[in-house]
Amino acid sequence: MRTVQGSLWAIQALNAIQAEMGCSLHAAIDEFELRYDLVQFSRLPTMSPLWRGATRIFLRSGVIFGIVMALYLGLISGSVWGGVISGLIGGLLFGAIITGLSIMRARRDGTGHELGADVRQQVSIEVERPAGEVFAVAERVLAEVPATITQRDPAAGVLTARTKMSWLSWGENLRVVVSERLDGSTVEVSSRPRLPITTVDYGRNLQNVRSIVRALTAPA
Repeated sequence: MRTVQGSLWAIQALNAIQAEMGCSLHAAIDEFELRYDLVQFSRLPTMSPLWRGATRIFLRSGVIFGIVMALYLGLISGSVWGGVISGLIGGLLFGAIITGLSIMRARRDGTGHELGADVRQQVSIEVERPAGEVFAVAERVLAEVPATITQRDPAAGVLTARTKMSWLSWGENLRVVVSERLDGSTVEVSSRPRLPITTVDYGRNLQNVRSIVRALTAPA
């Protein structure tokens, strides 16, 4: 009973945060974690980065899937309690599966320290290259990701692109903004999931940003 009540409280808290902030479900979960410190035990110094990341993935993926499942089954069955219980069980199972797959992949690739990285990645760097050259390099790297360029504005220094859906992700939206400086250029690079409620990306967005930054900071 306490578990079910806890699930109802979590759903109500998320709905209240969304209404208060007028934000997306993804942003509401971020705020939910900050307010109620759901993952404070995952920050214990005795836990390795791998297990801290795994804990975060389990909580985030399980909560989102559980809420969606609870709402859907509750509506089609007409039973609030039935939906909540099904959502709780489904969320636990889904969270466990996604976390298990994430751990196996991280161990295989040796990226356990990056597990649980934010799916929305953004960085700003300064490079000692003219804006036109930086823009051309960024355009080349986006094609190598591979990503399809959806906006190209050399005058404004803006490039946007998107990747295709794969078994690892629903695809990502990438954006590069190049600004001229006296002694070089300032570049803002971002990558985020095309599906807003994505909580696990197996490091895809972090990899996208790193690929672009690595190419821009490499010796000319």
